[in-house]
Amino acid sequence: MKAVDYVIGLKAEGPQEVIIAHVMDEHALQYSDAQQIEEFRKKDLERLEHTKTRLSLAGFNVKTHLHFGTPQKEIVRIAHEERVSLIVMGHHGKGWMKNLAFGSTTERVLRQSDVSVLVVNDMPE
Repeated sequence: MKAVDYVIGLKAEGPQEVIIAHVMDEHALQYSDAQQIEEFRKKDLERLEHTKTRLSLAGFNVKTHLHFGTPQKEIVRIAHEERVSLIVMGHHGKGWMKNLAFGSTTERVLRQSDVSVLVVNDMPE
């Protein structure tokens, strides 16, 4: 995850706290049953914990959020509630959208957020 590597690189600039947020897209999961959603939730929690460990080892105080909803709305809401100074998002370039500048979630966060947004290319090399 290049976005996490980038955040670690920001440590020298002074940030002490990082908030990691992942939103389970309610639209993408609307046809999943409860068992599937629980499996996804467990995997997402494992990923969050792994990322939290990496950032903690780099010297950050880390807080995590796992939510179910509309990703761009939840990301902007969390950023507002947590009073963050910067949103860092990895751009994955999934599907046909890989040819666009940004994915729809990233683009919507850029438009809706009153906080600066840094987009890091997370696509495999």
